[in-house]
Amino acid sequence: MNRTTKAPILNYASETSQGVFSIRALNKMDMFFKNYIKLVDTDVRMFFHSWAAKEWLFLRIEALQNLILLDASLLIVLLPGEHLLGFVGLSFSYALTLSTIQVYMRIMYCNLSNDIVSVKRIKQFMHLPPEAPAIIEDMRPPTSWPCGGRIELHDLKIRYRTNAPLVLKGIACTFKEGTRVGVVGRTGNLRTKLSIIPQEPTLFRGSIRMNLDPLGMLYYKSIRIKKLLLLHIDVEFISNLLCISKPWRSVSLKL
Repeated sequence: MNRTTKAPILNYASETSQGVFSIRALNKMDMFFKNYIKLVDTDVRMFFHSWAAKEWLFLRIEALQNLILLDASLLIVLLPGEHLLGFVGLSFSYALTLSTIQVYMRIMYCNLSNDIVSVKRIKQFMHLPPEAPAIIEDMRPPTSWPCGGRIELHDLKIRYRTNAPLVLKGIACTFKEGTRVGVVGRTGNLRTKLSIIPQEPTLFRGSIRMNLDPLGMLYYKSIRIKKLLLLHIDVEFISNLLCISKPWRSVSLKL
């Protein structure tokens, strides 16, 4: 259980580092910090209970070994007849060694039980069905594709997992070129599956004008007045930026 509680902490830290600009812009640092502390507390709680169970088990083992040693001592004292001192010392020595060996073996068994979770996960990944290749020759589009931005869906069915229920049940629709598409959902997973709405804003290589109007359908003056003011960007600041030499993801997120 301690192994399964560590994965949410790592995933949450990775997601938080990727969306740190949005978190700061929305002033949600305290909320994310509290959520992270809750995940850490859950992991520490499992770690504490795991070691508490080990210590309880070791205490029981040592108590049983002491009981065995006491029984051996009583048998030596109460049985009639004379006993060699060497035999008595040898019996006590083996009794103490048995206690140490059993505690050590129990520690190794507990560690093996905890670490075997990794082997189980590797075995699960080994039996996962392979993904489809990046290029399927039978479904390769023609060379002239795409000649237009028209999207047609025929009986589209989507589910999150193989054994999960259908999220989209037989949707048939057409998106004409030049039109805007809005996808409404409870979470962002559906948008990721459809790959229509980008999840991260990015400034691509080239000028600001090319990023705002890649098709060249608007005049420069209209872009400058309408688009930049709509994005709350200072016009004088943008006029000083002549060209972007490489993709600029961090600044786009800040903007």
